[in-house]
Amino acid sequence: MKNRPCVLSFFSVFLACLLPAAASTSAGAPASSLVPSIIREGGYLNWLNGAVYQYQLLQLSEPGGRTTYAIWLPPNSTSGLRPAVLITEPYMEVDWSTDPVDLAWAARFNHNLPFYPDVNGPFVNPTSGPISYALWNPGDVPPEGLVCLGHNMGVLLVFERFYAGGTVADNVKDTTLGLEFLQEQSGIDLNHLGIFGESWGGFEAIYGAANAPAGAVPAFGVARSPPSDLGQFYQYATQGLFSLIQDQGLLAQRLSFYDPYVRRIAASTVTSLSPLSFDFSAYGLNFLQTNLKTKFLVLHDQWDTLVPFSQSVALVTAAPNQVQGLWYPHVGAIDYNSLPLSHEPVSPGMAPGNASVFTCVYLLERLLPLNAPIFIPYRSSDLINFFAYMRDMQKQGQDISSLVPRLGDLADSRIVMVDMTPAPGNFPPLPGSLWTAYFLNLP
Repeated sequence: MKNRPCVLSFFSVFLACLLPAAASTSAGAPASSLVPSIIREGGYLNWLNGAVYQYQLLQLSEPGGRTTYAIWLPPNSTSGLRPAVLITEPYMEVDWSTDPVDLAWAARFNHNLPFYPDVNGPFVNPTSGPISYALWNPGDVPPEGLVCLGHNMGVLLVFERFYAGGTVADNVKDTTLGLEFLQEQSGIDLNHLGIFGESWGGFEAIYGAANAPAGAVPAFGVARSPPSDLGQFYQYATQGLFSLIQDQGLLAQRLSFYDPYVRRIAASTVTSLSPLSFDFSAYGLNFLQTNLKTKFLVLHDQWDTLVPFSQSVALVTAAPNQVQGLWYPHVGAIDYNSLPLSHEPVSPGMAPGNASVFTCVYLLERLLPLNAPIFIPYRSSDLINFFAYMRDMQKQGQDISSLVPRLGDLADSRIVMVDMTPAPGNFPPLPGSLWTAYFLNLP
């Protein structure tokens, strides 16, 4: 924290250097029936650059249909249309809603409780597994959002409210309502929309993009550790675990964890209870092959014990022209009986800081104007450890070819890496190309 004034000064300089976007809005977009309501407004301090951004707490309603909630941080569009990014927030609570469900959950919150009964979930019963629930606060804007704000991009956080029940269809609809909102914003370049989500939020990002309104289809997106084929994911969570986990106590814990997801998937896909049958056609790879127009980067750890790595491999295989992967490899097979339940079960794994670097580089390089400088915050020790690990995996015969395109991204002449490591151990701002060269020259 001691070096933050230097960081603020540097980011203040880059804010002044940003150039206006030379972009045009999508033509002929159909009118939306969305009814947005501003519940509250205020100022948000972005600690990356010390700037204050105006925000709006929104209720987004579709007449006769779905209502969702969002936080909108608009760009300064006085110099022209600007890109925007939608970020999915599946688990955070909404405290600006008067919906009885939100009020009841806010009253139920206890800082000492990590999990809560899934009282509003579909098909809930006395044996149903619990869910997580957390109060949202301004510090919860993810770093990807902060970086986008710093580059004068609009940021829309859409709250899919997992705790409020609903189905996977509702989660997707929440995301598309957010895209409809962006479609109506006069200062936004609809040809340069991005979308981002992690885990279940990654599912929402991918399927939100695939179901996007015609006038607001994201051009690029990033999904980290996403379930992408819900038929296969349902099979894994209800049947596959039995052959992977021998410890019966551990198996029971895992089944309980997946139960809320299984019920939400079933609520959208069950076509018959006797005999039990499903229709996953709207949530599978064939659907994405036909409907996904967004170019995606998918990041996934091979030993992910929450969402099988095979999900992302199958997605890239099914849609190679739309989806690229960045894989974090390991030596040997995954052991579900010894590894913790995590997207990165072996420390440091794909550390969140490094994942954020590759996410921001991918999105900003493609969404910002070609002449706009791009400043990426990171921690040098994280990147050094990541590159050392990848080189070690290569020496041990592991395939690290998914890293090659990301090295190309880092080598873009617009990229400047800003080390957030506390002084005096931090590096000065460096071109991203030096980090590409650093890896290429590792022995």
